[in-house]
Amino acid sequence: MVDFKRNPEGYSSRFPGFSIPIQALFIQLIAFCLTLFLLQVLFRATGWLADTLVFGLTQGVLAALVTYVRKFRYWWLPIQLVFPVAMLLLLALQISPIWYLGGFFVLLLLFWGAVVTRVPLYLSGRAVWEAVLAVLPPDRPLRVMDVGSGLGGLVLYLAAKRPDCEVSGIEISPFLWMVSCVRQALAKHKARFVPGNYERCALDGYDVVFAYLSPVVMDSLWLKANREMRPGSLFLSFEFPVEGIDPDIQIPVGKRVLFGWRMRSGSE
Repeated sequence: MVDFKRNPEGYSSRFPGFSIPIQALFIQLIAFCLTLFLLQVLFRATGWLADTLVFGLTQGVLAALVTYVRKFRYWWLPIQLVFPVAMLLLLALQISPIWYLGGFFVLLLLFWGAVVTRVPLYLSGRAVWEAVLAVLPPDRPLRVMDVGSGLGGLVLYLAAKRPDCEVSGIEISPFLWMVSCVRQALAKHKARFVPGNYERCALDGYDVVFAYLSPVVMDSLWLKANREMRPGSLFLSFEFPVEGIDPDIQIPVGKRVLFGWRMRSGSE
């Protein structure tokens, strides 16, 4: 069982209080300092002066090693490896700074949730939507919430397949929320998208809550769901289980799993 009091954010947190992208940037800073120190020592010992490309490659390798030791998810390794070399190449191209600023704001709009909540953008896909639809009780209308609804695919799919249900999504990224609203307006399905942080959203009025977020927040989200959701309601999580809590439902979706827990009471 997870010691929630000791680590309320769960077993996967790296440096509490900092988002994963900020941690990755901090690792690059550490790797830069280490690279500068090592190449200075090498220069004093042998007289060999490393060029810019060697500096960037060395920094990338060190950053990837630290990232691996810190047990980040696997896709961070190539990002950390390539990042310094890519930055040096971009600087060599002498591109106007306005393009960097524009790119920064575009990425900020797309990945605002990752910066604020340490939850990257995960896209579930049709196979996951079908698995969620399959576990919804078919004999009555339901209130369904997608926590971190992204582009709104699951919400719009369920709204189309189960018009008797009230399907909602909450998304912290303003850009993704706007995209969802546009898609809903074009599809004309009975669905609702709410901008904001799920931590401020009450879950007690929903029969089914689905999440595809991150292991970093799964334990705290479970505590919230277990505290607020009614007995008999269903909490679903794709790919990421809750540490120490056995699921009532496990449905394979490709090589991954849709987990489900039936709520009993907030004290259990």
